[in-house]
Amino acid sequence: GYRVQIYSGPDVALADTIAKHFRVWSSANIDGYIAETYTFFKAPHYRVHVGDFHARERAIEFSNLLKRRFRDSWVVYDRVNPYNVPADTTMIYIIR
Repeated sequence: GYRVQIYSGPDVALADTIAKHFRVWSSANIDGYIAETYTFFKAPHYRVHVGDFHARERAIEFSNLLKRRFRDSWVVYDRVNPYNVPADTTMIYIIR
């Protein structure tokens, strides 16, 4: 599946801060989908991925919404949790 990467860098504290900021921002600004955050280390960087998508197109649409706040968002191939994948008919949009 696919996820959206919003951070990649050497600072674990910054990765945790960005993940927390995403959760707060998305709960106030995105409707239709509550995206999980995943923070992990893959040498040499910490990474923050959000969301779970089967289709790359859905991940790209979500990434385009996130770019309003997280400008360096991009879609990455990743193992996803199938229970967190939104239905194909789910409308995901910015509230404001």
